[in-house]
Amino acid sequence: LNSINNVVDVTNYILMELGQPLHAFDAKTIDGRMIIVGNAQKGEEFTTLDGSQIKLSDEELMIRDQKKSVALAGVMGGENSGVSESTTELFIESAYFLPESVRRASRKFGIESDSSYRFSRGIDPEGVEYALQRACALIQQVAGGEVCADHYDEYPQPIQREPIYISKDFIEQKLGYGVDSSSFEDWMKRLGCHILGDAARWEVTPPKYRWDLFYDVDLIEEYARLNGYENIPETTPLMNYQPTAHFDFYDKSRVLISSAVTQGFYQAMNYHFVSSHWQSEFLGDSSKLSGNGVLTASEGITLKNPLNEDLDVMRTSLLPGLFKNILHNSRHNMSKGALFEQGVVFEKKESFVEHHRLSLALWGSSRELWQKDETPAVLRLKSALENILRRLGCQKWQWRKVEGHLTPDFLHLGQFAQLFLEGKPVGYVGSLHPAYKAKYKLREDVALGDFDSEALLKNYPRKFKFSPLSKFPAVERDLAFLLPHQMEAGEVIKVIEKVSPLVQSVAVFDVFSGSGVADGMSSVAFKIKIQDDTKTLEEDFLTGLQKQIIAEVERRLSVKVRGE
Repeated sequence: LNSINNVVDVTNYILMELGQPLHAFDAKTIDGRMIIVGNAQKGEEFTTLDGSQIKLSDEELMIRDQKKSVALAGVMGGENSGVSESTTELFIESAYFLPESVRRASRKFGIESDSSYRFSRGIDPEGVEYALQRACALIQQVAGGEVCADHYDEYPQPIQREPIYISKDFIEQKLGYGVDSSSFEDWMKRLGCHILGDAARWEVTPPKYRWDLFYDVDLIEEYARLNGYENIPETTPLMNYQPTAHFDFYDKSRVLISSAVTQGFYQAMNYHFVSSHWQSEFLGDSSKLSGNGVLTASEGITLKNPLNEDLDVMRTSLLPGLFKNILHNSRHNMSKGALFEQGVVFEKKESFVEHHRLSLALWGSSRELWQKDETPAVLRLKSALENILRRLGCQKWQWRKVEGHLTPDFLHLGQFAQLFLEGKPVGYVGSLHPAYKAKYKLREDVALGDFDSEALLKNYPRKFKFSPLSKFPAVERDLAFLLPHQMEAGEVIKVIEKVSPLVQSVAVFDVFSGSGVADGMSSVAFKIKIQDDTKTLEEDFLTGLQKQIIAEVERRLSVKVRGE
């Protein structure tokens, strides 16, 4: 504290000695020799002792005379009534102000004083009168003069402390060790508390000057401090705790994540909150997505208190976030990459529902310098997903094309297919629509996929049955069929697989349209792997099986083998 003059020094001394803030006014500056405590006038300007000029509202409590404000109650006095070298008469204020009122005014105007610091934390209302008498005695001692009149005391409703209820069990629960009842009662009495009851339920009323004792835990803190922290016994805590494993889906999802990483994808983790504008702008017409395994909800769940306007709904799809990741990477010269996110999307039905989804995103060229042709991104993503399915033990999945009017707005009409497991749609893959590439200035080829994680993991872990490696070689035969553009290659594969149990696998390895192929038709070539674990297959048998396959495909699908 800085020494200003003997009067102010006395008030500061009392503050340090008794914790009671005081303020001394030059009595000759008090108009009408009268003090009024009340709210300020709205728009009133006031200059404090430190020279700060503040504009008041009608919420601030002020000390006023008949004409003007002379102090901001509990915070600082006014420049217009301060004690100076010419002061011959004093008016001394000793008061109690509500802590919240002083704290609010101090923070509003940014004025921190020793007075506001004490008032905002609570003082002893019973010590106000004694502090005033002590100050008057000291001023007489150091400055002379006399007390002209008795003090004025306005205390219509004495403040009463509410009792605090506490039990021995609660104290022991918080401290973690046994407590002696008589010791607790003794320490509370030494603090000046009035205590009634017994260990089952004590009623403790703190003294009025201990405003820091307000809750039951405050009493526990004081007891531990007074009893000595060094006396707290060292005990091993007993916990009634049974370790629990992660829920089943969590463990399975780790395999899903590991499988995606194995395929060269990097994991992305986006907010569960998204911009409603961005989500609707990217997804487009949600009616095309609802109910077919592509999207779980048509509208996002609006947040009552969003973090900001760009995070105002819960996401209904992982793809808007992944696509934003693609844009960010592309604009930072990442011309190719692969991302995935395993997370939840949200739907509001009778209650709020979470759905676990896996989304994949792949962009850029895969062609190396020594390669002639480039594999489209959508086929690379499809291949990666199939490898993930194999890792998860999924069997006999199917890809089905979707009618154009059901294709999501953000995907290419001719490059979109749904994945089916056990006859149910579980997701899709597709190429980004050219209009989106143009709109967001993307040069790279982009493929996207979204899948129901729980459906993919339904049969994991699958029990594998060991089969020894065959001693006899496998044989491959290539067949090309002329198929209409609208026919799916998967239909041919299903027919071939049913011809003989010796057919191990069927895969498309070439598609050709052009010279020598009729309009509206494509030449689709299939590689067929044939193997018998009991013997070596002879040429005559293979020729007969090949003819059988051709005949069955032509009969079932009304198509022709190329070359006939």
